[in-house]
Amino acid sequence: MKIAVCDDEKNIRAYLSALVRKQEIECEVTEYASPEDYFSSGAEYDILFLDIELDCPEPGMDGIGVARQIRGMENIKQPVIIFVTGYEKYVYDAFDVGAFQYLLKPVNERKFAEVFQRAVRQAESEAEQGKKALVVQYGSTGKTIPLNDIYYMESQNHKIAVHFKGGVLEYYAKIGDLERELEGQFCRIHKGYLINLSYVDEYSKKYFVEQQQVHAIQERMEEVEQFYDGICRMKHEMRNHLTNIKGLFESGNFGEMEQYIARLDEGMDVFELSVRTGNAVTDVIVNDKQKAAGKQGTDFQSEFTYPKSERYNAYDIGIIVNNLLQNALEACGKMQAGGGYIFISSRQKKKFFLINVRNSFDGEIVMDEDTNLPISTKGNKAGQDSLHGIGLSNVKREAEKYMGDVDIKVKKNEFSVTVMLQERRQA
Repeated sequence: MKIAVCDDEKNIRAYLSALVRKQEIECEVTEYASPEDYFSSGAEYDILFLDIELDCPEPGMDGIGVARQIRGMENIKQPVIIFVTGYEKYVYDAFDVGAFQYLLKPVNERKFAEVFQRAVRQAESEAEQGKKALVVQYGSTGKTIPLNDIYYMESQNHKIAVHFKGGVLEYYAKIGDLERELEGQFCRIHKGYLINLSYVDEYSKKYFVEQQQVHAIQERMEEVEQFYDGICRMKHEMRNHLTNIKGLFESGNFGEMEQYIARLDEGMDVFELSVRTGNAVTDVIVNDKQKAAGKQGTDFQSEFTYPKSERYNAYDIGIIVNNLLQNALEACGKMQAGGGYIFISSRQKKKFFLINVRNSFDGEIVMDEDTNLPISTKGNKAGQDSLHGIGLSNVKREAEKYMGDVDIKVKKNEFSVTVMLQERRQA
């Protein structure tokens, strides 16, 4: 494993290199003090630790600029980039250049180890993917083309035209057979075209609707079954309700009729969705938590929108959102003065999706030294009166499915959790 560290501060380079060598992974570490040194070396790396605030006289050649230039070099091995920065304001910019993760200075050793291990797995996965190739037989000759070199393929008069970095090559094959063989990295957007998703920045959902609808419905069915069953029951019972109301009216029992209608109205409120997230699963979860917040006097605000990508599993996102909001509800419910607030939001930046939940709380938070997750409020035994620890381990597990991470911040009496996810390859 070849690792590069590019930072204009010598002590930071030395510290990061030392942390890499402590990870018990056989690797070669090279340090660079500037972008010029890095590019002039001509070397290729599996993982690159890159400072964002590089002091470089050339305009636009800070860490973001360096990463953008690397991503624009198609003929080199693309490293897994981990940004190192002292400022959170650069985090969103990092997503634009396909950064794998970011580390805030001063770098925490436990956090570094977690990120590094995931980066190694990502680099190994990409290396394995890079070995896959398409064997093309045409005439009496054959050619092996790495899948990563292929842009797209099209079917023409019983032949397949392969458009790749070396040009265009035609041979006899069936596009249906290729679709099955290359499923995951290539997607059939038309009866005559297969495209390499590695070269797609954005795509319209309409291309994948037929393929994804059944899969999405199967995932969401379990989550929303109870909700829609309730609607069906209400519809089925409506005739009986109308008969009862008519009977109360004819008998002159107007007081009882009013109470009956009020109870019926309350029952209908259960199925009212005041928050729309763009997804059936998260619609149910967010609205349910909003109602629970209202009952305990907690202010609830939502700016959450489900990601516009088919690469996320609605069940996984539901687990994350449900656990984050449930923990926030419990925290606000324990506030001595009552009330409190919960705010959930989301942001999508190309292949990255961030979920943030902020809430008020009372007391101090005790963190587990091993997991770096909250386990209790000060003065209470862990496990008896947990503030945010319960459920966050589940959130972290779900985030790791998407090569993501969980970032926790406590400022005065506000608890903030940010979950970062990356689109994963289609299986």
